[in-house]
Parts: sequence; C-alpha cells; structure tokens
Amino acid sequence: MVKYAVLLGYGIFNRAKVSEAKYEDYVRKFASFVNKQKVDVVVLSGGHTSPKRLLESEAESIAKYLKPLLKGNVTVHLENRSLTTLQNIEFSRKFLDLKASSITVFCDNIRPQKVMWLILHFWFKLDRKKIEDYFISYSVKYYVTHFTDEGLGKEMSKGFTYKNIAIVPYPMRTDIDDAISALISDMLEIESLYKKSLKTKVVRFFKKKLGFI
Repeated sequence: MVKYAVLLGYGIFNRAKVSEAKYEDYVRKFASFVNKQKVDVVVLSGGHTSPKRLLESEAESIAKYLKPLLKGNVTVHLENRSLTTLQNIEFSRKFLDLKASSITVFCDNIRPQKVMWLILHFWFKLDRKKIEDYFISYSVKYYVTHFTDEGLGKEMSKGFTYKNIAIVPYPMRTDIDDAISALISDMLEIESLYKKSLKTKVVRFFKKKLGFI
C-alpha cells in the first residue's frame, strides 16, 4: 500500500499573511507525520499567488523548507497551478492513486469541511446528494452524541475521514473573523462546482483578492 500525504499551502512560505510561526509549525508537523508514518509520496499544493514573487509558487517555497526535514526516500510532487482551495484539491488529484493507498490531507482548521466536500466531488466523483448525505449522517451522529453544537464543532476540528482518506486540520487560524469570512468563500466555492458561471466569478474574485487584477 502506498502512503500519500498532501499539504495545502496558505501563501508563499514565510511571506504569507498567516502567522509565520504557525506556518512553520504547520509544515514541521506535516514533516513529523511523514517521517513517523513512513509516507511514500508527498504532494505540496499551492500556485503562484503573489504578484511580488511571480517566479515562485507556494509549493516551491514550502518544498525548500520541508525537504531537509524529511527522512528516507520520499517522493515529493509540486502542484503549483492552484489559486484556490478548490483548485488545490482538483489539481492534486493527478498525483494520487486512490487504489491500494492511504491519503492524508493537511489543511487549516477553518476549512476541513470544504476540503472534504471537494475531495468527495473531485476524487470520488460523488454527486451532490451523496455528498450531502455524507455530511448529514456525520452531523447527526456527533450531534446526538454530544447534544450540543459545540460538541459537533469539536468533532469537526478533529478532521474527517472517508474510505482511505483522512483530513488533518491544523489550528493555524483562531480569529473568529477569519472563520466568518471563510464561510462566504466556502459557500461560493462549493456552489461553483455546480455552476460554471459562478466558478469563473470565484476565480476572478480570488485573482483580485491576491492583487493580480
């Protein structure tokens, strides 16, 4: 069985808006996981998201810091086209073999739900109803167990699993404003899976947000 680990980028490493210390710890935690679990293949996902550093992708900047931390013979692939979380998942698919494998995806702590939705859509080709059923079953299970929304939230912060896929959220963002603003982009990105015209608008929005237009 081949072990894969996918790391989603959050800006050019050490040049991003997120906390530099947290970004470094995020990558170090990922490296520790890869070493302890003896991961065979690593995929670093993140494109050219900085107008001031057009020649360097997020994936490339992370790789420079990550590679010296890895032990053993680990294959490292760079997915350096993506601008959005949707594209992170969509474009990483080509590096993965879903059969006879285990795949662990690292992301920040306010996006694991969206990441799982995108994985179910792009990697497993599930239709919208089946994805909705997955989340309804998940929510009912943990809500009934804990009887509170807070309890359900704590379960979600642990990540999600589906077949041979596991999502590991890292507590990179703790500001409530980050979480609230993420809800808007999450809804738009998920809805854009089913409306091509919206997908075009969302990509344009992110390009504007990043300073490309």
